[in-house]
Amino acid sequence: ANDVAMQRFRKQIKRACSVVERGLKAPNYLRPWYRITEDVDEIEKTLKGLLAHPGIKLTYDTETSGLNPWIEEGDELRTEKRSAIVFMMFRWDDPETREPRSIGFPWDFESLEKDFPNKVAPHIERLVPLIFEVLTQSRLTGHNLTFDILYTFARFARYLVKGHEEGTSEYNKAWDSVLCKLADAGYNDTWHQAFNVRQDNRSLGLERIAYVYARDLAGYEEEMTILINLMHDKLHPDSGGHYANCPRALWKSHLEPYVMGDVEVCHVTEEKLEKRMRETESYRIPLARPGQPGAFRRYGTPNGHWVYRNIMSPASRMLIKLMGRGMHIDQQAVKDLEDQYPRDLADHVKKFASIDPRVVAWVKQMEIETKAKTGEEFHLDLESKEHMR
Repeated sequence: ANDVAMQRFRKQIKRACSVVERGLKAPNYLRPWYRITEDVDEIEKTLKGLLAHPGIKLTYDTETSGLNPWIEEGDELRTEKRSAIVFMMFRWDDPETREPRSIGFPWDFESLEKDFPNKVAPHIERLVPLIFEVLTQSRLTGHNLTFDILYTFARFARYLVKGHEEGTSEYNKAWDSVLCKLADAGYNDTWHQAFNVRQDNRSLGLERIAYVYARDLAGYEEEMTILINLMHDKLHPDSGGHYANCPRALWKSHLEPYVMGDVEVCHVTEEKLEKRMRETESYRIPLARPGQPGAFRRYGTPNGHWVYRNIMSPASRMLIKLMGRGMHIDQQAVKDLEDQYPRDLADHVKKFASIDPRVVAWVKQMEIETKAKTGEEFHLDLESKEHMR
């Protein structure tokens, strides 16, 4: 047996017995500064307080009705319900006391419980300009921040772009201005930072990286995840539901640790990832000196922090703008290409099959063998590795 493996196994057995002997206290995933409110005046007051501190590092997250932010009511090409942000969460540190602060509130959805109507939804038009101003004057942090910014743009722009006729140059410029301001506020994306540090192709979701960078919150999502599976038709976006449909009696025990835990883990993780990126080692690569055969100079490569700040983060902001602007597709040109390309490809295959006597002989042999085995015609496939060999 592997001695190292056996030692680890015995150690884990001892730990398990110790836990059974002394008991295990259930973790508390709530934090004193978590605050979910439907009081519009309180929301407005908090947001105005953030406006007093331009450039504040603000962690931002949304819960949405699905993954596509562009679906409108009555869209005949879609079977999904209208896209909507159903919850917003913010996390920051008080600029004066450095104490943690946070706020979360429901947004654009109709409550399934008649006794608990969504009190924020009637005030969306009043709050949108204020939230937009807070977001665009802050240094935003998020996990897959591209998604949250694009969703915010898609659902906010209609309230912010007014006084221009749809389709005009002025209208398009106004929409683009909203997009650019939101995109340029994106400063830290912990998803990209985690990849920068870990270079890991496995999942880098918040629930996973919490076990590495926010261990006291590890498992924060489990209660809500179980509830989502139990109430799939009401809570899961795949079934046309969303998380804000969580029964009000379970908001404190399930929804609050889940939605506020997202921004908390993201906020805590960013600080640690920033430190890790600054501490990443860089290497000095020997390069030949031009004009001096046999002589070398050492080139100092940038570390992970430099790569993130100067390449990854700016690229992410540019990607948000590209995705938000979309792409014009000439449908007739696409149809013409779909008609012409197969014919051109067939001509090239014929030319390729006749460029060398050996290829000609092989193709003829394959035609005979394929006809004998399957009764079908043989077609040379330029993308087939076997054919190209």
